[in-house]
Amino acid sequence: MSTKLLAIAGLAAAMSAQSQRPAFEVASIKPNKSGGGMSSVRITPGQVFMENVSLRKCIALAYNVSENQDSAVAGPDWIRSEVYDIIAKFPPETPLEQVRPEQVRMMLQELLADRFKLRLHRESKEVPVYALMVGKTGAKLQESASGTPSGFSMGSGHIEGRAASMAALADRLSNASFQLGRPVLDRTGLKGAYDFTLDWTPDGAQEADATGPSLFTAVQEKLGLRLEAQRGLAEVLVIDSMARKPTEN
Repeated sequence: MSTKLLAIAGLAAAMSAQSQRPAFEVASIKPNKSGGGMSSVRITPGQVFMENVSLRKCIALAYNVSENQDSAVAGPDWIRSEVYDIIAKFPPETPLEQVRPEQVRMMLQELLADRFKLRLHRESKEVPVYALMVGKTGAKLQESASGTPSGFSMGSGHIEGRAASMAALADRLSNASFQLGRPVLDRTGLKGAYDFTLDWTPDGAQEADATGPSLFTAVQEKLGLRLEAQRGLAEVLVIDSMARKPTEN
């Protein structure tokens, strides 16, 4: 084979390898028989372990949408009621420190497509949302001196932004951990990058720990913004088809 043909063959092989999406080596999927209780998702060396998780939760994790937004995934009722225990193993010798969240999401997408024959599409629908808006007395935000966005650090009842945009803040507030139950849309009109710290008492906190403001109050008092209930267009995952029971591995 000529050098030119060898080069073309090598390029084709490289392109084929790049086009292959990451996938778990093997996965065990079994119905959960506990009859209730909390669900959990853990990533440990060599595998992802999901216990008592609904198919809706799996889809939300795989496609990075908030699981506690009722409108985030549109599909049959049984995706909420059918719960499973899933042990999905990474390819051999995959170091835990090299497993990135986006890789795990793509692996979950492949798993759902392969074992549950999931087919879906995204579309914009008018749904209940919270609009993040500037408060009546004006925003209380400090422009960041950094020219490079450094993102967020978050914990229970805490979020710290560094050179963060309001669009990025709205996206974080849409996350399930903030318990708002709706997408949050940036309608502040603010285009800058800001440094801020926000602390509040999460819903469901023990009475002894419930000494701080609610998230709604903290957003208003600390940032000079407000969260207003409205209706607006948000991206929704719409299930076209999905098997109710998984195929064998």
